[in-house]
Amino acid sequence: MVPPIAPGLLPESRYGASTSVSRALGKQHVAMESARIMPRMRFEEVAQLRNHLHLIDGRTLLFCRDPGRILHAGSPVTVELLVTRGGLVATLSGIVAMRVGEAWSAGAWLLFNGTKLARKLEADGSGLSARQQPRFACEFRAEVNYLGATFLCRIEDVSAGGARLGNAAGLCPGMEIEVRVRGAGPDVPDSVGRAIVVRANGADAGVRFLRSDQATRQACMRLFDVVQKQRAAVPELMHPPVCCQGGRLLEPPLPRIRPLT
Repeated sequence: MVPPIAPGLLPESRYGASTSVSRALGKQHVAMESARIMPRMRFEEVAQLRNHLHLIDGRTLLFCRDPGRILHAGSPVTVELLVTRGGLVATLSGIVAMRVGEAWSAGAWLLFNGTKLARKLEADGSGLSARQQPRFACEFRAEVNYLGATFLCRIEDVSAGGARLGNAAGLCPGMEIEVRVRGAGPDVPDSVGRAIVVRANGADAGVRFLRSDQATRQACMRLFDVVQKQRAAVPELMHPPVCCQGGRLLEPPLPRIRPLT
């Protein structure tokens, strides 16, 4: 059964307007963020990652070493978190809260809304499972079409079988949508094709590509190959072996974060 159209996704024809972007979408769908920085951090064990996720006022803080000074306060960021033992992968999207340190100790505190990942990281790591398909962080401007209503969002990570969309409030599980990529260059397909929304959480949505459709299957694999090659060139920040020994964390003191209002 086709789900009802969510608020903010009413087809424009119902308003008698010629444009396909609904007036009800609001600025949150149209305004796109500046370029997102996407570092990668690797930990040997789940316990190490859990030690570095700090929960404050319903949000999560993580310190990221940054000797190359690519992280700037206020910039959007998506960090890939890799755990060697168990092959676990997770991504968190947020902002660079502040920079600290100089030279070899330079880095930045990253701030993420919510505490879902930290809550899942139980002592034995059972809260997370290894992904059946590799998934890579990315940043593409995209357009979603659902029953004639279109709006702009972001593709924030992809696998061979699906993707995570950001700035996509209004999508609901069960919706069949079309996903197009905008302004990404000749190597990236203009249309990723058809997909089913499998989860929705606030402004984020997870979709599964309909690989039974030949055009979609070819396009999503092409997109995945492009992202995979891009991410292969990104250096990994390795968790220092001497850290997390005897309860000691090699990171600066926690910053003061303004409480949520």
